[in-house]
Amino acid sequence: MAREVCTRVMYKGEELGTQRLDMVVDEKLVVETKSTYELHKAATRQLYNYLRGTNLEIGLLLHFGPAPKAHRVVCRNGLAVTNTKSPNPPDPTHPEYPAEPSS
Repeated sequence: MAREVCTRVMYKGEELGTQRLDMVVDEKLVVETKSTYELHKAATRQLYNYLRGTNLEIGLLLHFGPAPKAHRVVCRNGLAVTNTKSPNPPDPTHPEYPAEPSS
């Protein structure tokens, strides 16, 4: 596990820049932590964008608020995902596959 990982952001094979991720586990899982009273609606989208930009596919959003919660985010970057089943039912307010932003 590595904390505050600086990683390249890629788009169509070209490097756009870098970003700092809270944690990366085994070069497979991005962990994003938030410690706010309410989880901002864009937090899941932020993690999803981290996954898209790094070509990693699984992310975990940990919210340390009054009622701590964990949200799993999956981004299929064209690679095969073998196990996407979660032991907990999905939270309908935090979609597994967030909708693309409108232009």
